[in-house]
Amino acid sequence: MLESTLIINEISTEIREAIPSWIKNASIQSASPEVVLRPWSFMLRYPLNADEAILVKVARHEKMTLPEAVVEKGLLERTEREFEMLSKIAHVFQAQSKTQEFCFVRPIEILPRWNALVMEELDAQPIKKYLLKPSIAFSSQKDWQNFEELLRKSTRWLKEYHQGMGNLEEVALFETGFRARIESTLERMSVYLENKNIEEIKADLLREYDAIEGDKVTLAMLHGDFHCGNILVTPDGRIGALDADLTHDPIYQDIAKLFADLETRSIQMLSHGKFLRTKELKSAYIAITKGYFGDQDFNDKVLRLFIKVAILEKWLMDEDNLSRRAGVKSLAYKALSGWRRAYFSGLMQEQSL
Repeated sequence: MLESTLIINEISTEIREAIPSWIKNASIQSASPEVVLRPWSFMLRYPLNADEAILVKVARHEKMTLPEAVVEKGLLERTEREFEMLSKIAHVFQAQSKTQEFCFVRPIEILPRWNALVMEELDAQPIKKYLLKPSIAFSSQKDWQNFEELLRKSTRWLKEYHQGMGNLEEVALFETGFRARIESTLERMSVYLENKNIEEIKADLLREYDAIEGDKVTLAMLHGDFHCGNILVTPDGRIGALDADLTHDPIYQDIAKLFADLETRSIQMLSHGKFLRTKELKSAYIAITKGYFGDQDFNDKVLRLFIKVAILEKWLMDEDNLSRRAGVKSLAYKALSGWRRAYFSGLMQEQSL
């Protein structure tokens, strides 16, 4: 604990000395930062004048202490990638015409000695907080319509992001490596499912894939993790997003991730699909696709297949996490695994309707 305090004090000294060169007429308003522990980082918050703040994000692996995190050399590369991505997003959205509808987090500096990223604080919260309002569960029409509008604005942001990042390219689906992605995911999933189940899922997915493998899809630099926890909304309704990655893949992958996130959120699984009902999910699908494509046509069959694979990947991730915590042979693991199998299998079937 003492070592962590000394590190925070040294970081704070460095921040105080550098802040005038980063932000004109700014000064730190507290003796020590607020420290927030997150699963993959330590966040140090320094309040400034005029109700603003800067954040110092120290990357870490899960359960790693602050002294361990600041000396882990491999984490600096992760910090540098995040700084690069935030810089690219800022470049895309900094035009005045775009900042009226969208927002972004401005990166300030990298502190290599601490594996740390310095950035301006954005007054925003994830749109998942709007989704998880109790009134949503009780079918509040007003709150649901507000959330639908956030979904539309989110995919409008996503389209601006794809176009602004460049490298747009039209190719046939079979040129994207999507079939190999399906097969690889199913091979990893075979640890948790019987061969009969895997073969049935594989046959269904590849049959759908074969029917559309010649269809054109647009490749772009994707966000990569576009879900309700990473999409932000400011008090005045502007939309932004965090934790983007640099992968050049079909745009349907990002769109599918957002919709699959609605279906696979913990509260949706715990309520066995009753938190968001079929009517609401259909409405959400329309909002998401309308936001991105507007009145233009899009390939519904391709998007539905990408949603299925996004669901399958979430299923695999959950099984991996569950097996690490409970042990593959435990009764609790087997019970939860069976329950998840029924739920996720049902989701994949619904995408065929």
